[in-house]
Amino acid sequence: MLHQANPPACSPEMECILDLQEKLLDFGCRHDAFLMDDLVAEFGQILADWLYENHVRVLDSLKAFMRLAPEPQKRQILEQFKHDRLFGLLTDDPSFKFALMKTDASQNYIKEISRWLIGFYNQLETSGFHPYVCGHKDSGFTKKTWWEGYRFANPGTSTCSVCDGSLNAGGESIDHFFPKSQYPALSIHPVNLLPLCKRCNNDVKKEKDPLATSTITEVFLPYRRYVRPEVTLSFSDNGQGGYAVCLTPKTDDPLSKKRVENFEYLFDISNRWSKALGEISEIAISRARQYIEVVQESGQPISPKTVPAYIDALCTKMERSWGKTHYEYLATEWLRWAKAHKPALLQSLANYS
Repeated sequence: MLHQANPPACSPEMECILDLQEKLLDFGCRHDAFLMDDLVAEFGQILADWLYENHVRVLDSLKAFMRLAPEPQKRQILEQFKHDRLFGLLTDDPSFKFALMKTDASQNYIKEISRWLIGFYNQLETSGFHPYVCGHKDSGFTKKTWWEGYRFANPGTSTCSVCDGSLNAGGESIDHFFPKSQYPALSIHPVNLLPLCKRCNNDVKKEKDPLATSTITEVFLPYRRYVRPEVTLSFSDNGQGGYAVCLTPKTDDPLSKKRVENFEYLFDISNRWSKALGEISEIAISRARQYIEVVQESGQPISPKTVPAYIDALCTKMERSWGKTHYEYLATEWLRWAKAHKPALLQSLANYS
C-alpha cells in the first residue's frame, strides 16, 4: 500500500475458495437440508467428505443461517455476496457500497452468515483447504501458501506494507484492510489481505473501518492504489530539539487529501515515523558514510562542496531498495532533506572521510 506491490501469486486459488462459498450459499438456497447424497451430487465425494470433516467452520453456521433466514433473504444474501466479491473491479466508482455488512446484524441470521464467512479465514489459519477446493490434486491451501504466494509475487520484499519498517519486527501478520468483523464477505478475498507488521495491524489499525468517513475512491487500497506516488515527506523542527515528519499530498487534488487523511486515521503514520526519526536518521547517516568511503577510495575529492552531489547519487541508489529494506524509503527522503537543511551534516561527512 505504501509502495507498489503485486497481489499474491495464489490469488486464483483464493478466488476458488470464494467460488466454494458462493456455491455453498447457492446450494443452501436450493435445498432444505444438507444431506450427504445432495452434497456428493453437487461437489463430488471427495469435497463432500471434506465439508463434513470440517463442518464446524464450513457448514454449521451456514446450516443455522438457512434455518433462521426467511426465504427471500437467503437469495438476497447470496446476491450481496456476489456483489461484494467484485469490489476489486469497482474501486474507481465513488458510488460503490458494500452490501453485506455485519454491522447491520439486527437479525440472528445475519450473525450466522457472518460467522460462517469469517470461519473460512479461520480455516485458512488452521488446517487449510483441501487441494480439490483450489483445483489442485496434491497440495492444499493454507496460510503458509498465502505467504509463499505473496513473496513469489514480490521477491525480496521484507518491509511492512504500511510503515516501511521490518515486517518481521515483533512478528509478521496478515491484515484484513476492510476488517472481516465488519465486512465478512471479504474475510478471504485476495484483494483484502496484505502483509503488515504486528505493530501496524494489532496495535494501531485494529478494527478501524477505512470507510467510516470515506468512499472507496477516497482510500489507498491494497494492490490498487498506493501512497507513495501521491505524497511527499516533509520534515520540520518539532520545537523539542528534534524533527517531525509529515505525509503531505503532492497536489491540491481533494481525493489525494482525503486519502492521506484516511491513511493517517488508520495508521497514525506521521506521528509514528516522527518517533522513529532517530533510528531513521541513523540509517541514513550510516548509508552516507559508507558511500563516502567508497567514493574516497576511488580517488574522488571529498569536501562540503562535493558531498551534496554524492548524497544525490546515493539517494538514487537507495531508491532501488525501497520496500525491500527496513526504513530505506524514509532514510532516503530524510537524507535529501538533511542535505538542504543540515549543513553540519555535510561538514561531518566530509570530515568523516
